[in-house]
Amino acid sequence: MTTVVIWCQVVDYFGDAAVCWRLARNLASALAKDDSLSAEVVLAIDRPEVLRQLVPGLSASLNPPSIDGVRVVDWTFPAAVVGVMISTFGCRLPDRVLESMGKQQPPPVWINLEHLTPQSWTESCHTLASPNRTNGLDEIFFFPGFDSSTGGLLREPNLLQDRDQFRSDALERETFLAGLGVQEADRKLPAVLVFGYPDAPVDALIETLANGPPMLLLLPSGPAPTNRRGNLRVHAFGWVAQRDFDRLLWSCTAAFVRGEDSLVRAHWAAIPFIWQPYRQADQSHREQLEAWLARWRPFLPEAATAAQAALARAWDLGEAAHLAAAWHGWIKHLPELKQGAADWSRQLAAGPSLIQSLSAFLRDRLESRSTLFHRLRHSRLDSR
Repeated sequence: MTTVVIWCQVVDYFGDAAVCWRLARNLASALAKDDSLSAEVVLAIDRPEVLRQLVPGLSASLNPPSIDGVRVVDWTFPAAVVGVMISTFGCRLPDRVLESMGKQQPPPVWINLEHLTPQSWTESCHTLASPNRTNGLDEIFFFPGFDSSTGGLLREPNLLQDRDQFRSDALERETFLAGLGVQEADRKLPAVLVFGYPDAPVDALIETLANGPPMLLLLPSGPAPTNRRGNLRVHAFGWVAQRDFDRLLWSCTAAFVRGEDSLVRAHWAAIPFIWQPYRQADQSHREQLEAWLARWRPFLPEAATAAQAALARAWDLGEAAHLAAAWHGWIKHLPELKQGAADWSRQLAAGPSLIQSLSAFLRDRLESRSTLFHRLRHSRLDSR
């Protein structure tokens, strides 16, 4: 059996753990269906307590040994004999692991799964390799992305069918919102999800929406009482399990999302949304935002494109003074934005998912590694 170890270091918030857990769970499911590759998926995470908030079944002792086909371990995992190493987001593996990798025969396939970026330069860097100074092994850079020349986006095989089924039955939405504690009368309202970083101008948005038509605003930011502000019903609640975040998006007319994991899920939800990139001290996150806005252009009329950019920039800059005007300009184009989101989601779904791309790549590399190792072994034996 081939052991695949995914290494996750939690830097800030929940994004690292969220992406790694979704990656591990989906990869385990895909490999279990692959008769040509018998594999075990292990997720080594330096802060399991963060993952527990997303995976309620994960106990403090990291038992049971497997959840959704994934064995979760802490950062002390020995990783003595491993077929595939996946270091996520450029995290540095422990020195003992790097050294043991160099001693393995055959050596493991080593993937560095990078952050998702809408910038186009990733297309020329996808699957490039770089020799590591510690053990001399090639570290292969694998980029998720929005183009066929990258690794694609994380997506479960039946995700879009599940989405459409959820939306086709009004009772599904009603039941889900009731489970979040939303009052019966408020479940009928159009909903907006706001999932932003702490500096997002949420208060300014609430003031703006309070003066508009009746609406439900969903805030997955921690337990808080439900309150009404003008025509707006604000419902705050604690963290939901990762699988329920999709249903949260599917229940909404529009959304504000952040980081990487919720960005990808918003694309699959096929609803109008605004993205807040992860903050960078050098302000490089604004380049990410502009690159993402540029990717909307083929799917939106010119006026809707301008409205999308105006609201996204006001949200990113936290400009309360400009947020109201940007929101009113954006909401006028909601039909075009909804159609554009659906068209973009459909185009993305036509290509392979990240798991399909990664599974195929690993299968090819493992087969090539095995063939080369056997050839070298027999060559040495023949030379004696």
